Amino acid sequence: MAIGMDPGNVIQFFTFLSPILISSFFVLQSFMNADIKAMVWLVGQILAWGIGMATKFAFHAIDNGKVQGFIDRNQAVPEGTRYFQRRPIRMNWPMNAGQTANNVPDYCSVFSGPFGNSAVSSTSMPSLNAVFHSFTIAYILLAVANNPNHPPSGIVFLIVLGIVAIINWLYRINLYCDYWIDIAAGVLVGGGAGVGWYYAINAVNPTWTYY
Repeated sequence: MAIGMDPGNVIQFFTFLSPILISSFFVLQSFMNADIKAMVWLVGQILAWGIGMATKFAFHAIDNGKVQGFIDRNQAVPEGTRYFQRRPIRMNWPMNAGQTANNVPDYCSVFSGPFGNSAVSSTSMPSLNAVFHSFTIAYILLAVANNPNHPPSGIVFLIVLGIVAIINWLYRINLYCDYWIDIAAGVLVGGGAGVGWYYAINAVNPTWTYY
C-alpha cells in the first residue's frame, strides 16, 4: 500500500531517510569541491557506528535470557529488571515496533543491515539514528565554533540538522522504535565520538574538517 501524499507522511518519510540523504549530500559536495572532507567524516561515522553496535551488543547481552516474550509498554516493569528490547504497541495489536495501521513499511530499519536477521536488531539501546545525527551535529558544531568568522551558512546548516534530528527522534519514539533513554544513550555515544573525531582530525589537518 502506497504512502499517502500528505505533509505528515512526506516529512516522516524524509526524516527516516535523513541519514542516507545527509550522507549523499556530504559525498556529492566533496566530489564537486574535489576534497576528502566527506570521506573523513564518513570514516568517523563508521567508527561511531561500531561503538554504537558494540554498546547495543552489550545491552543485548544484559537482556539475553531474561526477557520471555514482550510486555505492554504501559505495564509495570518488575522491580530490579530492565528491558532494552523493542515491544509491540499493545498486546492485542498484531503490530510490532515501527509498523502502523496503514500497512506502511517498518520505519525502524528502512534498509536491512548486517544484523537485520539477528535478535540483536530488536535491541533498541542505544538508538543508532541518534548516534548518526549527534555525531554529525557535534562534528559540524565544533567546526563552526572554532572558525573565528562563525560562517552563517554553517549556523543555518546546524539548525537544519538539529530540526531534522529532533523530528526523526520524535517519530521513532511515536512508532515505538526507540525510547527516550535509547535516544539519550545514542546522543552520548554519537556526540562523544563526534567531538573526539573532530579534534583528532583537526590535529592532523584542519583543512579536512568542515567550515
